[in-house]
Amino acid sequence: MNNTEIVEITIAIGNRYLSKFDAIVSSCEAVGLQVSQKLTQLGLIIGRIKADKIAELQQIEGITAVEQSRSYQLPPPESDLQ
Repeated sequence: MNNTEIVEITIAIGNRYLSKFDAIVSSCEAVGLQVSQKLTQLGLIIGRIKADKIAELQQIEGITAVEQSRSYQLPPPESDLQ
């Protein structure tokens, strides 16, 4: 992975910080996160950011996990693997 590569990530917010959800979103945006979804009830933020900024996100108080999204490609139905 290239450090300037833009990656899709999911950020988990700890339950005790859910009341500060909007402030945490703002802190993430200040680091460079482009938010695509805010799942307030679940405590999740989904967005895109440069790979070299992930460590900065992990330092924000209230964030319990930062996971890079993974994509899967299933073989076509006519494939021998199906």
